[in-house]
Amino acid sequence: MNASSDGSTTLFVLLGRIADRTLDDATRREAVLVEATLRDSIRAKALDVPDIAQAARAARERGVTVHLLDDGGLGPYETAVADEIRGAIVGHLRCATSGSITVRILPAGRPTLAAVVVQSGDHTERYEFPAPTGEQAHTLFHGLRRGVGRSHS
Repeated sequence: MNASSDGSTTLFVLLGRIADRTLDDATRREAVLVEATLRDSIRAKALDVPDIAQAARAARERGVTVHLLDDGGLGPYETAVADEIRGAIVGHLRCATSGSITVRILPAGRPTLAAVVVQSGDHTERYEFPAPTGEQAHTLFHGLRRGVGRSHS
């Protein structure tokens, strides 16, 4: 787990409580959050950064179902492009108050680099972040830090 410097400490404390059979409701909730963070660090390596980990945990604490998936598409891009995408993802996670949010980094070579699907009640929105090409790589993601992309309702 790269995102949380105290992640292993939290895990060991939690495992100790399980071994001691002292699982109250708060410990159970913490176990669910630790499991989700651990799963994210395995399944979404490019998204395993502190800002996303904190925003995902906070969203889960608000009752939002969060799925983070990484199929490797950020690898070929400059850090600035990846950081812009990550910033947009943080924005979406911070705005989610109910329902679910699924973030997927698509495989390399696709025209879409990342997608975020936000579901709340009967409303679903999909935000796509196109893979930059050439000169576009520097200008395409301007303004995405506010958590917006090309929306497809």
